[in-house]
Amino acid sequence: MIEDSMRIWTKSAGVLLLVAAGALVGGCEPTPEFLEQWANTDGSEERFAGYLRDPSVSHEVRVKALELLIRQWSYSTNMFSGGGVLRDMPDPAERDAVIREVLPLITPGLREERGVASVREALVALREGTDTAAVHAEIDAALAIYINEIWSPCLVTSGTGSAEALLNLLPPALVLPRLTSIMRESTPADLDCFVSNINDVAWFSTSAELAQAYVERYNAGTITDHPQARYTFAEYSVEFSGVPAIREFYFTKIAEPTVDPLHLNFMLDALAQNPQPEDRARYVTLLSVPNLIRWTAFDMLIKLGGSEGLEQGLSSLPDSGPMNYYDGEMLPNGFKLAAENIACNRPRLSELGDYARQAFERHLDDANQNSRALSLVCLKAHGNAQTVTRLTEWVAALGSAPVPAPEGFGGISYQELGAEVIQAIQTRLAAPPPAAQPAEGSR
Repeated sequence: MIEDSMRIWTKSAGVLLLVAAGALVGGCEPTPEFLEQWANTDGSEERFAGYLRDPSVSHEVRVKALELLIRQWSYSTNMFSGGGVLRDMPDPAERDAVIREVLPLITPGLREERGVASVREALVALREGTDTAAVHAEIDAALAIYINEIWSPCLVTSGTGSAEALLNLLPPALVLPRLTSIMRESTPADLDCFVSNINDVAWFSTSAELAQAYVERYNAGTITDHPQARYTFAEYSVEFSGVPAIREFYFTKIAEPTVDPLHLNFMLDALAQNPQPEDRARYVTLLSVPNLIRWTAFDMLIKLGGSEGLEQGLSSLPDSGPMNYYDGEMLPNGFKLAAENIACNRPRLSELGDYARQAFERHLDDANQNSRALSLVCLKAHGNAQTVTRLTEWVAALGSAPVPAPEGFGGISYQELGAEVIQAIQTRLAAPPPAAQPAEGSR
């Protein structure tokens, strides 16, 4: 166990140390027993560090010096920053030999309540003190003991020896069995702690094993009665957005009408935060889902493909089937409301500039009635004076007999819808420009 006891300096101890120091002046080489007498005394860290750097002292003395520095960790920690005193040792092979001999002396402290945090930090510092892969492997094996046998998900840790820091440091193979077990089998409370406290480990996002465990826990449905765990578990779906198999799983679940709405939103966020070129084909498929997911898919096609994505979205809308889902139900004018308030109101369309207007005007003559109707509504927000002329001619070409708009437009005709769009464009163009915002700090 690492000792954090207060420094000792009694009269009797001082006499003994003076005698020992006198013996050294007389030419005696320091011994491990001599170093023990200096433990936890003022200035002992500098003395021990000096022995580590001194090529004339024995290997046994250097081992004892390093052991004592670690046992006095609260006083010596700064000496190890960035490899510190270990990097100062003149012989790298001797340094590695000393580290290896000290490891079994301090590793038992991982299991002791008072010393465990300091031991973890010390082991990390030893790792920083050498570049030798074999020594790293021995230290990693010791640190993995903490993750695999001692640490529990609800135990909050911090610093260089925190569970999260160690998981970033250690090779995944050393800890994956424990982590996948937590994901699959832990109590809802422990699972909640795990996904809440361990959320910044770089390799998690590409771990197929951990992602598969996540899917198995999701499919098991064992946390539905635990609101907090259910929320944090759903939120954690973003963590695995880089794993191809998990992206496939998310796309599949999103298309299911019975998917948990909470998971649905987080899965959509996960896919959107880490978009891949191959996603476009999956978003095209989602355009046929009879709910508002289709408009998220429409927006993502634009995000992934820009003007080409807009063309792909307009060309891939289903030509039949219900399009009138809005606000949680199928409404007589649901398609029109979804077009006005969701599909045509996306910032990404404005970012396309005049290309969006041109695309919507082209699709006024689309054989696909849903693409034609959506394009017409979107011109409310993206049309200009030229569009008014184009629409006036388009409405006239329809003739006097009412041509019904698709289902989901409340029974109005294309002629009525065209007139409504023309009026909306003219009103928007006639409106005064928004007032400029005053500069910050001005009156």
